[in-house]
Amino acid sequence: MTSSPDVRLLARFARLVASLHAPDVSDEERRAALRDVTRAARATGVVAHVRAGALTVDGEHVSGTPEIDALGRVLAAHRVVRLVIRQHAHARELAHCAGLLTGDAGARDVRADVEALHLWHVQLDTAALAADSVPATADSALAQLEAAGDTAAVDRAYAALSAWIDQARASDEPETGPTIARVLTRAVALVMADGAVDSARRVDGLSALLVATDLRPIVGAVVDATAPEAAPVLQCVASAAVPLLIERLAAAQSIGERQRCCDALADVGGGFETLVKALGDARWYVVRNVALVLGELRLDEAVRPLARCLSATEPRVRDAAAQALDQIDTASAVGALVPALLDRSVEVRRIAARAVARAARRDVAVPTATCIARLDAEPDAEVAQDLVAALGAIGSPDALRHLRAVITGRTRHAHDHELRAAALRALAEGGTSGGHALARSLRDDGDPLVRRLVATART
Repeated sequence: MTSSPDVRLLARFARLVASLHAPDVSDEERRAALRDVTRAARATGVVAHVRAGALTVDGEHVSGTPEIDALGRVLAAHRVVRLVIRQHAHARELAHCAGLLTGDAGARDVRADVEALHLWHVQLDTAALAADSVPATADSALAQLEAAGDTAAVDRAYAALSAWIDQARASDEPETGPTIARVLTRAVALVMADGAVDSARRVDGLSALLVATDLRPIVGAVVDATAPEAAPVLQCVASAAVPLLIERLAAAQSIGERQRCCDALADVGGGFETLVKALGDARWYVVRNVALVLGELRLDEAVRPLARCLSATEPRVRDAAAQALDQIDTASAVGALVPALLDRSVEVRRIAARAVARAARRDVAVPTATCIARLDAEPDAEVAQDLVAALGAIGSPDALRHLRAVITGRTRHAHDHELRAAALRALAEGGTSGGHALARSLRDDGDPLVRRLVATART
């Protein structure tokens, strides 16, 4: 089994689900499993697909532990075809989702339960009911396209496809949108296949066909999961599809629907200027979702517009902007997050502190004075620990002096033994010669508490 961060996150979630299923596991062990998966989700997310009771990540089969194999069986029993755990998933959401999977399979639709619980970072998609078959007329047109050996034959095949689409739209039947989506998905696959004859003409013809097609039913089929495989169709005409997806996002009636719109926008992967423009929308939930999409796309060009969102009044927008900048994770993105160390929201501060600490470990310049000032005023223990980790990685004289003050109890954190121990670990893990020298010197400190902390930290 691969040991990539996303698979390790999946393994930790599998252990959490297994701990909830097992009657002989203690509450403390369950809490430890929840802490492990929450920590793993700070660094990455994962999208796992369920096929025949087995899990795949990025198309690769994932197995190797009884917990992961058991999770695949549990998801299959609930008819789940896709599990999504997004980066920065909260402990509450992870616990709720794992709890849903311990219920009786088939008794309820777990996707509906997820939406009822308003889970945002964790999603369970149940099996779509739509059939994969297409009408005989469309199948015939697709066969013509596949067999076409010259330009004239390609043009005739596209003309047949266009005529079928017009006829299907005129029928106004409920399944028209998903059916058209499936037909066009197969057309895209045929055109993009290696070794296609007269490929340039095929691509031009496909582009013309899609431009002339009303994309709203296809957007609906992707978002409503009646033809989720049709995302490549929208990728071919991203500049037209992205505005329609944002329009659908703005009108969405549930968290699940908004999430599926976000997924489709990330899959399409285009329309950058349209996405940035949507960050100025008056509706906070549109801005929040678009910010998360830009984070998924990891575009450094999005740093400046996302940084502006850190000044939004709505905390959920600031939270999403911070998450997006953390995912982009370039020097400019980390620089944009530094002011967020002063944010009113503790979650935004946590994201910013982790990003700054990670950047410092990579020798990216971060402002020492800002980290020290924020540490002195920070009330949240987790944020404070990330800030001392950043100071340890910086390793400058100012940073080391302040860490020494924390360890020896000369700051407002004098009674926070966990933070003082974390500061000692920061010296050891920072990897700087000054930090190691300071840690060694503290072994003989006159304060017995400091000596005990040093012994405990094994520096």
